[in-house]
This record gives sequence, C-alpha cells and structure tokens, in this order.
Amino acid sequence: MKSQSRVSTHKRHDVIVIGGGSAGYAAVRTARDAGADVAIVDQGPLGGLCILRGCMPTKAILRSAEVAALLRRAKEFGLSSVSSSADLSAIVDRKDRLIREFADYRIQQLRDPAFALYESRGRFCSPHEIDIGGTRLSARTFIIATGSSPSDVVIPGLSDLDFFTSDTILDLRTQPASLLVLGAGPVALELGQFFARLGTKVTILQRGRTVLSQMDEDVGLALEAALKEDGIEVVTEAQVLRGDCQEGRKSVWVQHRGQERVFAAEAILQALGRRPNISGLQLDAAGVAVTEGRIIVDAAMRTSQPHIFAVGDVNDLNPIVHLAIQQGEIAGYNATHAGKPSRNIDHRLDA
Repeated sequence: MKSQSRVSTHKRHDVIVIGGGSAGYAAVRTARDAGADVAIVDQGPLGGLCILRGCMPTKAILRSAEVAALLRRAKEFGLSSVSSSADLSAIVDRKDRLIREFADYRIQQLRDPAFALYESRGRFCSPHEIDIGGTRLSARTFIIATGSSPSDVVIPGLSDLDFFTSDTILDLRTQPASLLVLGAGPVALELGQFFARLGTKVTILQRGRTVLSQMDEDVGLALEAALKEDGIEVVTEAQVLRGDCQEGRKSVWVQHRGQERVFAAEAILQALGRRPNISGLQLDAAGVAVTEGRIIVDAAMRTSQPHIFAVGDVNDLNPIVHLAIQQGEIAGYNATHAGKPSRNIDHRLDA
C-alpha cells in the first residue's frame, strides 16, 4: 500500500496575503483591483486587530467615558447638574454589539467570491510557497499582515498577580476601585483615562520622562496635565522592578529618581507595548530578515525578499491603523506592478 503524502494539494495564486485585518484587507483590495488572482490566509478570528481588539472597541468604550465626563460638567454649559453612575457591564455590552456589526461586515468582505479565503494558519516552506495544514500554496508575491499581540515583558513577580493586558481588559465587566497602568503609550493612556472617568483611581507608571515618550516632549507634558485634570496620578521616570501581593492588593515596586517606591491597586494593566505576530510563520524558510522581533521593510514595504512584503503592526513601524491601511495599499500596488516605479510611504507626510 502506498503511503499518502502529507501535502494533499497544491494551488497557485498571483498574490497571497497572510492576515485579513485592516492592513491585509487593504492590500487584498488593491491587488484585486489591479486584476490579480488574490488569496487571503487568516487563521481567525476574522476581523483583525483594529476591529476586534484595537481602535474600534477602545473608541466605543471611550465614548461612554466621554459622556460621563461631560455630565459632570453640566453646569459649565448652563445645565442642571446630573447624577450618573457607570455600569461597566452595560458599556461592554454596547461595545460588543458595535464590534460584532463591524466584524460581520469585514467577514462579509473577506468572503467575497472575488478572493480565495483560506481560514488556516500559514507558514513558509520556501520563499515562494506556504503550507496551510496540508495544502501548499504558491504565489509570485506575498504580503505578510499578521498583526501584533501584547508584549511578554519579564518583570519578577508580575506573572503571579493575574494582570490585564490591553486585549483582556476590554472584556472586564466589574469596575476595579483602583488600577495601576504600566506604560504610557497611546493604548495605556486611553484605557487609563477610560477607567478614571468612570471613577476608578488610576495611577500610571512610566519609565520615560514624559507620557507618549516617542513623541515630542511638549506633547507629552500637555497630555500629562490633561490626565491629571481627570484625577489620574502620573509617575514618570519610574522603572518597574518587581510585583507582589500585599494584604490582598497587587503591588508594584519601582525605582523612582533614586528611591524605591511601591504602588498598590486592586488591578494592574500591563500596557508595555505589543510584539509582531511572526511566531510560526517560518520566516527563515522564506529568507525574510527579522531584527529584534520585527520584519524589516523599506519604504515600498518590501522585506529582504523583493517579492515578499510586510505591512501593519507586523513591521512595527508605526502601529496606527490609517497608516497600516496605506502600507497595505502600497504593498498591494507594488506586488502587482513589477517593472514599474515603486510607490513608497513617508509616515511623516502621510500622517
């Protein structure tokens, strides 16, 4: 009896996009509009980071917090004061309804018969082939758009404290009385302000001199002043040393301006960045260069392999959705216009 090959079929496409989030779908749409035979490989859940765990859910809950903050300022607008209290579970229910609508629409787009959708994990076998659970797919060009996940930051004792990440805290239905936020990037500040405006005592611990330390210092200082107006305690130049539990409260020790200080709260949000989703892609088999956990690309979104592109969070250039969409569009164009001048991105101009 002949042994059966593990690889059952072999299919070919012009362009294969790995990941169907905002950047990936922009690449798919652009390549298809250029007349290419396009396939999408996405292991799910379908929808992408922006819709499921990023921009859209955070903006949905931030709107509730904004309304709560405005109600407290009713007298400023010549209105009678209004008493209100937050129902976090109801806020999450509203967020879930809105996100389901967005996600269903994106799934409908991904399942358009104009594309071939493979709901599976993809991994490179060679620079021109990927495997999706026994099926080999080959293409002239590939576009990697697999997104990111919360960073795994090693801090002694922190893993024992059952902390939240920016992904998991979006499903929290019981409002904590107090919250320690580790980090002061955009996601950390949005979520910190959300809980503060609902009445949670929020403390932000930031290693840098200002919040949003990757931006101009005057921006960080202005934003820090606004956060303090919301009742948030902002502690900058604080290097997290370790975590432990004291008297039922979660504690974090930091080195702050030459002294050790301890901060305690009911809950902790670890918001110390995100990491590109490249594990399992077997990028070494494709010959794609990776540095410090991210895929290196040029202004045309090309990797070290000229026929392989990488867009969105996976290249860690600028994790903002409208820029990720532009990256996807540029990659989709360049992947389908060989021999013509490449389109390039300049984030300072495009922002």
